[in-house]
Amino acid sequence: MTEEGWLQHDEVLESELPDWARAARAPGPAVRLTEQGVVISAAGRASVATWQELFGVAVLAPSARWMPQAFVLAPRRPPHPPWFAIAPGMLPPDLRASGVAGFAEHLRQRISPWSYRSARAERPHLPPDEVLDRVLRREPLPGAVEVPVGPPPDPTYGGWPRAVGVVSLAGGSAFVTGYFGLVAGGLLAAMLTQPWMLALAVPAAAAGGAIGLGVGVQHNKRSEARVLVMTPDACVVGFYHGIRALAWGAVGAFRVGTFWRHDLGRGSPALEVVGADGSVIGHVEAHWFAEPIELVVAVGEAYRRRVAVGPIARSEVAPPPEG
Repeated sequence: MTEEGWLQHDEVLESELPDWARAARAPGPAVRLTEQGVVISAAGRASVATWQELFGVAVLAPSARWMPQAFVLAPRRPPHPPWFAIAPGMLPPDLRASGVAGFAEHLRQRISPWSYRSARAERPHLPPDEVLDRVLRREPLPGAVEVPVGPPPDPTYGGWPRAVGVVSLAGGSAFVTGYFGLVAGGLLAAMLTQPWMLALAVPAAAAGGAIGLGVGVQHNKRSEARVLVMTPDACVVGFYHGIRALAWGAVGAFRVGTFWRHDLGRGSPALEVVGADGSVIGHVEAHWFAEPIELVVAVGEAYRRRVAVGPIARSEVAPPPEG
């Protein structure tokens, strides 16, 4: 693992692999298991993760929307997703008969219960507000992982603008791309995430002449959005009603939920973040994510457990989707 907390060998040339990984590497899309860890090869490059670096494994049951896959969860440097997708044809020969579910169970038994708290203890702890500030400013955070966002939904879906263009302030400027970006001040962040505040702020600024604010909907910038960022110190979540940074002690679970859209008169599948006291903190609608919401929940739960307690639990297997 690098000093920044990410995998050291991620999609590198074979010549850059450590000796033990080079010896285990297989041609073509494949995954191989060794005493030291996992070697994943694809498209002429390879990635290596030791058993200590992995933080979980998830399985998606087959459905009409996707084929059965296992996802090996690892701290990859963004914009890489925090996982490697493993198709049945990539499995080691001795594990193919058990399928991706058997492969996942085998990995789960071998992943080290070492906690990311150990690495965190070697550097100063960052409080949630500082984590949020650095995420908004797009500054690097050691060990941070991001769940990728998906393509824009149907324009008729409704709701507040899905991406923000350029924001200009008197005496300076900030460029806000996507849901998160470089933001000057907490009030501006609130305006960008709560439409009613933005509606009040724009007329006031126009009347006073103190702030010139230009907001443009840019669906093609959605790929630069950041909706779920997790670090060893805290997680930053772009809820429908605002951006929040949560200390891990305040998070009780990630789960699949339903967010009721009053403006549309119907519910929407969503990532539901539950507090340590069992109350619902907020939702992120599933359409924000590039992958199935079941995988997003499994990743969030695995990372939360690794930061908080360490051991890898069976419940990280994503439940079969409905329908």
